[in-house]
Amino acid sequence: MDPSFGEFVGGALRLDRATFDLVEHSPIGLRVALTVLLLAGASETLGQAVVLVLNRVSKRRFALALVLGGLELVFEALVWIAVLWLLAGLFGGERASFLPAVRVLGLAYAPLLFGVLVFLPYIGPVLARLLRVWVLLAVVTGTSVVFGLVPVVWTFWLSVQDTDLTSPGSFVGTAKYQQMVHDPVFWQAARAWLRDPLPIDRIIEKLNPEHTDVHSFPSQLI
Repeated sequence: MDPSFGEFVGGALRLDRATFDLVEHSPIGLRVALTVLLLAGASETLGQAVVLVLNRVSKRRFALALVLGGLELVFEALVWIAVLWLLAGLFGGERASFLPAVRVLGLAYAPLLFGVLVFLPYIGPVLARLLRVWVLLAVVTGTSVVFGLVPVVWTFWLSVQDTDLTSPGSFVGTAKYQQMVHDPVFWQAARAWLRDPLPIDRIIEKLNPEHTDVHSFPSQLI
């Protein structure tokens, strides 16, 4: 028997991996995720509704603003989920189908259901930041379930550092990425991956067996 909507939300708020795994395979998972996104977006909009109240907008326009706030968050989430889905294979993660990713990562926005609290004076802006950090932690948990990308998060952090992994590194920002995007083999590999989502090192080896840096993507970023 599937958990209820409240149980899914509660598990997401606790950053429970088992809950994200359940929603990934649940027949109601997509409905749960989209409901969370719509309600969370409406909640954030309601938290900022003081502007609407001061402007004395009509009830109809007020309700429309809540609906549009929910739809805006759905769009934002779908864009980020699509980006993660595309990058998962490039970094050697499991390339799950898109809908399970939506189920899991949509549920990860559950902390924003408390977005209405941002209207509170003095602490509202702090709560808004804390809720976004909470969402980030939930997204990392969900990503580890649907893509198996916990090591990738660490890899990304290393990619913006100049380190040999045996001593403290220095922050270099996007320097390594700039080097990567000027390598023509990277773009050949990226196009090949979109056609056939193999791990990136195998694609590079297939494209150019003579290339001396077969395992340089994404390892060259470390």
